[in-house]
Amino acid sequence: MKRNDLKGVFAIFFILGIIVLYVHIRDTKIEKEINENKFTTIGIIIEFKKQSRKTSNVVIYGYHFNGKFYKGRQSCKDLIFENGKFYKVDISIINPEHSRIHLDKEITNLTEIKKAGF
Repeated sequence: MKRNDLKGVFAIFFILGIIVLYVHIRDTKIEKEINENKFTTIGIIIEFKKQSRKTSNVVIYGYHFNGKFYKGRQSCKDLIFENGKFYKVDISIINPEHSRIHLDKEITNLTEIKKAGF
């Protein structure tokens, strides 16, 4: 391999490393923000996207906070979820767009669901 080719390969790996580091730091900050300013509500699965490759599946969910409807997305490995089902969602009261759905905590109580704005 030529020296210029090696420089190009190293540059690509460096850029990819910076992107991975940025995403990790961003996700860690969001997770910390949610944990320190947590409000728990109920969200509904709007869409389940099964990925064709071996990557994680994705759920798109919605929830209400202070009279406004928000959407979030979260990966879910090897699991399948039905649209229209309700689950616990933790959100940040500082930035309600930052959220985390608990796909292991389905809500079936209609009173709780109605109280959450559905």
